[in-house]
Amino acid sequence: MGNRGGNDRQPEPGPEYLTKRSALLKQVQSLTRSLDVVYVEDSPLDARKITTSLRLMFGPRLTMRHAATNAAISDLLKKSVPDIVLLDDRMNNNTQAEANIPLLRKRGFNGPIVILSGVLSPSRTATLRRLGVAAIVHKDDADGLRLTELILGLRLGEP
Repeated sequence: MGNRGGNDRQPEPGPEYLTKRSALLKQVQSLTRSLDVVYVEDSPLDARKITTSLRLMFGPRLTMRHAATNAAISDLLKKSVPDIVLLDDRMNNNTQAEANIPLLRKRGFNGPIVILSGVLSPSRTATLRRLGVAAIVHKDDADGLRLTELILGLRLGEP
């Protein structure tokens, strides 16, 4: 972004943020096993942002695998079935979640799918909900804290 009045720095996190982050980190530390996450994203920048954010929150309790194409999705699922899939709603090749969700299910993934979307409307949200996704997060809101809270809420790392 351009210079807005000479201050491009983000504001320092406040006490609420730090308290929430600390509580989430304690929950992460109490996980009984590592979580396996597949992130389907065709934008290298978005993939790096989300992957880094989650690795900072989960540390060694997270295995993050990335797929940028439909073929890569199939390859990753052949190796092992993840605990959760984070799925870009609209890929650059005009593939939308409506095509990728059945592909994931056909390849044996029956776990939760979280949609990350840069464009959400009420009708789009309703369409995605009908597809049975666990959650929908706008990419502007998809930071490490929000996604960690969401993943922990799915109770994937518990017996």
